[in-house]
Amino acid sequence: MKHKNFFNTLTFLSLLFIFSCNSKTKKDPGKDLLKPSYKEQKKEGDFTEYFDTLSNIYSNYKYNIAVSSPKNWKHDEGVTEHMIFRSFDRDSGYSYSINVIETNYNIEDIFWKEYEKNSVVVENQFQGIFEKQVNSPVEVEYTIVTYLKNYKALKRKYNYSVRNEEFEIDMTSIMYQVPKGDFTYTIGLIIPTYFYEHRPEYFDNIIKNIYWLSNKKDVDDAFSDLN
Repeated sequence: MKHKNFFNTLTFLSLLFIFSCNSKTKKDPGKDLLKPSYKEQKKEGDFTEYFDTLSNIYSNYKYNIAVSSPKNWKHDEGVTEHMIFRSFDRDSGYSYSINVIETNYNIEDIFWKEYEKNSVVVENQFQGIFEKQVNSPVEVEYTIVTYLKNYKALKRKYNYSVRNEEFEIDMTSIMYQVPKGDFTYTIGLIIPTYFYEHRPEYFDNIIKNIYWLSNKKDVDDAFSDLN
């Protein structure tokens, strides 16, 4: 199924749109906006992530995020540039992913300021891009401003259909988009609608089962202040 780059593409284009609306980057929204992706940075060999095979907990110390993955799901780092973690059950059609885009700006305040002014345009853009990705009409169940572990977030829930040969499957996609400092996180779950409707709380808990880790620099600074 053609799901692997949804969240990366949507996050990237949303960022470009948000910054193009802001006077600080209006002339050239793409210039000097993005830092190298995590996959590019990892080539330098720094130890910034860990996966505990006993607990199925993935921790990323570069982006200060951890996630508890279902024990019977497989995992990898995905295939798209800004995806840092993917967990999936191929037989059932479940897929969970975390994408992070790092910018040269603290985008948190700008993001919400510009989203408030341009939310209709942003959401129409998101829906249109998503429909092109899945090659199917999309039902937008809701888009709301909410919180994910105390950080302000956009939550979107889309429904659409996937056809393979003579089979047609209704799918549900749930996404949280969280701008946090220089990082924009997109945490997504794609699952057959039939399974979601029978166990909504179970799957809602999976996508929300993330943890924000302490920033190492902030911790070091705090200890320095005590000395």
